[in-house]
Amino acid sequence: MKFNRRMAACIFFLILVSFTVFPFISTSEIQQSEQGETFQSSEGLSESPWPAFGRDRKNTGRSPYNTEHVDGTEKWCYDVDDTFADVRSSPAIGADGTIYVGSWDDNLHAINPNGTEKWIFETNGSVNSSPTIDKEGTIYIGSNDNNVYAIHPNGTEKWRFKTDGLVESSPIISDDGTIYVGSYDNHLYAINPDGTEKWSFDTGRSVSSHPAIADDGTIYLSDGYSWDKNFYAVYPNGTEKWAADIDSSVEASPAIDQDGIVYFVSDDAFYAFNPNGAEKWIYEKWSYSDYTSPSVGYDGTIYIGHGPDLYAMNPNGTEKWNLRIGRRLRSSPAISGEGMIYVGGTNSNLHAVNPNGTEKWVFETGYWIQSSPAVGEDGTIYVGSDDGHLYAIGWQKPEISNQSPAKGSTDVPIDTTLSVEVSGKIHPLEVEFYLNNTVVYKETVDEDCLVETEQLNLEYYTNYQWQVVVTDGKGQTVSSSHSFQTIKGIYFDIQITSPLHIDEFVQGDVVTVEYNVENIGTIEGSRDVNFEVDSEETDIHPNLNLEPNESYQGQFTWETDNLPAENYNLAVSSEHNFDRVSVTLLRAPCFEVDIIRYDDNVTEGEEVIVEYKVINRGDVGGEQRIELIIVNERGETIYEYSTVLRLESLESYNGDLRWESEGDGEMKLKLRSVHGDEVIDTSEEVSVHVEGKGIPIYVWILVGAVLFSIGYMTMFYHKNKKN
Repeated sequence: MKFNRRMAACIFFLILVSFTVFPFISTSEIQQSEQGETFQSSEGLSESPWPAFGRDRKNTGRSPYNTEHVDGTEKWCYDVDDTFADVRSSPAIGADGTIYVGSWDDNLHAINPNGTEKWIFETNGSVNSSPTIDKEGTIYIGSNDNNVYAIHPNGTEKWRFKTDGLVESSPIISDDGTIYVGSYDNHLYAINPDGTEKWSFDTGRSVSSHPAIADDGTIYLSDGYSWDKNFYAVYPNGTEKWAADIDSSVEASPAIDQDGIVYFVSDDAFYAFNPNGAEKWIYEKWSYSDYTSPSVGYDGTIYIGHGPDLYAMNPNGTEKWNLRIGRRLRSSPAISGEGMIYVGGTNSNLHAVNPNGTEKWVFETGYWIQSSPAVGEDGTIYVGSDDGHLYAIGWQKPEISNQSPAKGSTDVPIDTTLSVEVSGKIHPLEVEFYLNNTVVYKETVDEDCLVETEQLNLEYYTNYQWQVVVTDGKGQTVSSSHSFQTIKGIYFDIQITSPLHIDEFVQGDVVTVEYNVENIGTIEGSRDVNFEVDSEETDIHPNLNLEPNESYQGQFTWETDNLPAENYNLAVSSEHNFDRVSVTLLRAPCFEVDIIRYDDNVTEGEEVIVEYKVINRGDVGGEQRIELIIVNERGETIYEYSTVLRLESLESYNGDLRWESEGDGEMKLKLRSVHGDEVIDTSEEVSVHVEGKGIPIYVWILVGAVLFSIGYMTMFYHKNKKN
């Protein structure tokens, strides 16, 4: 019984640990959906040009990109639907330049940077929520069908999260991948990266604002239409940090500055709160119930629209300036890298405002602008309109004028030049000329000017489609194209009749190249006919003159002495045409000789046997002489002998040569192969020592006998003389 109690206690402890630990497993780990799909935490917002409403987690609305070159020129206009479907969603921009925006047509639209449709994701309710993009490219958006959607970059659904109310709030993503979004069911939701609920926070009223996240992870939001406790600071674990009692409705979204001060606006005042919930200041000069969410500039200036006016507020709560825009402002300001402010209103216009409060330009759409602008990497401003369109607003495109040859010309010389005048707002300008879809010329210019090619060599009587493409310094491109035709004229058609393609020749051969030339042009004329070997001119037939349809047969010779054995391209060409054949030059017979054995020490008169080996290293068979040369110590050739061998390619022969030795001393022997007067190969020189025989003994006997006879006769002579 005691053992069973301990066992039960252990089991209870393990269960307690499992329920205590598992809820705190990091959401950055890979998690599994009910459908079996594996998800990896995004770990924060994309680093794209504009990944979410307000561009960052603090909803500052500021971009790092310069827009000084933007002059309010329409780049393109995307129609979300054939019907009148408002675009109140604020666009987001992906890392690849894709623009994402929701619409009242119940869809999320993905639009290519050139304004064409990429894909459409359909929900079951209008989409006022603004999309948010994580580092993996997943797009998150709410819909009035009560769902929050996670969508793959290819436009397919990753998961959906069901709430009990409309979702007009825009999702925002924390560093750990948690997605925060409000719903009209009176809750702020924290959603794990796999689409499961992490926690929910009850606000008591519908949440249409877009949450902001401070550096410490605190989530700020308003609950919209409440007149009591209606602005909240929420810890990352879902518990309330503090709440503010605001006397009027707070529908707009908060923004946070670099010091953690949170700004928000109500129907009758503009508020600044410290991170601990203490009020910093209130600006109470409001008189309109229409207002925008605030944005925070790089210098700390807060921009906010109220009624028909755009306000610039100092961080201490004093007014810096205000600008009467006209009608009501419903679009939250976007701020560029150089401090330009972009804001839309119910006057149907997008306004570009200088940092000093003066207006720079106005872009007109077809109806109210309640979408907040986004700034692209190249400075393009993207904004939706209630006229059912998304607009891309940029700068004047480059211009192309005075193309020469002119459109439809039919008498263009074949040695013409192409020229065009180019101009643009942003330099340098990159200019490209295409003829029949092939680039024939490129140039980059730093000013508006005439761009002209060098003299071209075109084909006679040919239609050309000429396209000019000009790209300015910010990547905006314009093109112009038309066609022209070259004149009829002299055209020599060439055909090599001999040798044939892949023919083979041997080193030393003299190759005859025969060709046929026909003037298939429409006028008489003359052209040089050139002969080239591997693109190097070796001969020429100058000024060949032919009537139309007249032919000529000619030939060139190619000497192959001293050329390496390899493949060669032989070409015959005129000004506009050529023919080419590839031939192989084979290695001539090359007899390699080696002495493999010999007698290196003999006595004069002995026969010296020299054994040797010969192999034909050439590509073809042939005959060569094999010569034995013997030289004495004085450098005199004392013996020569030769024999003729015939060997096929790579065939070898073993033989010997014999020499009856003569003389005395060191003799040098070598073999060589010879073709005509040319020595092909020489063996290594070897030495043979020849020992002389000396004076034979019979000579010494004979000399002794002669000396004895002389002595005897001398003695006999003297003896007779005395007598």
